[in-house]
Amino acid sequence: MKTNLTLVLILLFSFYLAKASAQNSIQSFNVKPENSAAVNKVNLQKAIDWASESGAALFVEPSDEPYYIDGGIVLKKNVSLIGVHGPTHRGTVHQTKKQPVGSVFAITDKENAFITVETATQIKGIQFWYPEQTLKDPSAIIPYKATIKVSQTSR
Repeated sequence: MKTNLTLVLILLFSFYLAKASAQNSIQSFNVKPENSAAVNKVNLQKAIDWASESGAALFVEPSDEPYYIDGGIVLKKNVSLIGVHGPTHRGTVHQTKKQPVGSVFAITDKENAFITVETATQIKGIQFWYPEQTLKDPSAIIPYKATIKVSQTSR
């Protein structure tokens, strides 16, 4: 009897965690790999604004295509962006394309820092990929702004 009750409680808790993760996925805010970088920027900022009110984490669902997102994002106080990756010394690799897979933000914005972080934030398990950057021709290197910038106004 105790075993059955324990099993039921574990299943209910697992279902609750799965449902909570789905509700806090950036995809539930319409941040999708197939969207334009401009649309994803607006939608990701809306998700962050929502999460800031209650101190929530936003899950970056893994995908075989990266999320293209324009720079200028502000990760507000009390928000975490959480992906699936642990340390990957060389990143992940798509099976047929020269690109990473998983929780990947593709950055092409040359004018803005990608993300400015306020106090009490966390970014974990996310790869940042610059698809237009060269690795072979030093004279063609693109001088992007910072990937992660610390807010100069938040305390």
